[in-house]
Amino acid sequence: MNQKDKNKGAISIADDIKREAAHIMIEFDQFTDNYHVLFLLQRHKDGGDVNNTKLKKIIVYGKKEYQEALEELLAEQQKSDKTLRIYASLNERDFKKAIRKFKREQLDAEEQQEFDHHGFYRDVRNRFIGCLMQPGQRASSWFLWDVDTKDDQPFLAQLPAEIPVLLKYPTKKGWHIITPPFNYTKMVLPPDVELKKDGLLLLKWQVI
Repeated sequence: MNQKDKNKGAISIADDIKREAAHIMIEFDQFTDNYHVLFLLQRHKDGGDVNNTKLKKIIVYGKKEYQEALEELLAEQQKSDKTLRIYASLNERDFKKAIRKFKREQLDAEEQQEFDHHGFYRDVRNRFIGCLMQPGQRASSWFLWDVDTKDDQPFLAQLPAEIPVLLKYPTKKGWHIITPPFNYTKMVLPPDVELKKDGLLLLKWQVI
């Protein structure tokens, strides 16, 4: 293959990634405003560490940055020989509260007798993202219902009539269903349904 063909192939791949990112942005449009964090990770079940392997984390603000980060992660996912998934925070993040939380953790760490100053400050970005992603720093409160079966009707039949399904999309084993927050305590959840009050959207998973 000559250089011209290689360039043409690279352009075609980049165009495909842009189209896929645009399609994902349309599907998840109502959950892409303000601050979010996107992740490229390898789940433990796909060969990652016990707590999953986060290969990249990107903080974004607004739809433009969200799509740019998504294109970057899609490109990395496509090049990798590992089974990788792209996730994003469902709920918006409160940046100011995260800054306050980070400052408190910084002061607490400074007071520790055997505090590793170099280690803390060399890992500042990951530590701040950790603060940003804590449930206390969410700026919205959508519910994500993880239905680990293809048959979602037993769960949907229990949803109160006044509660809309904002989004339903397929996962590897079942469905993710997003609703507004509500009092769910009277529901009897099937064993294959889990509520995640500050869950992650599964934007792209590979079929291997």
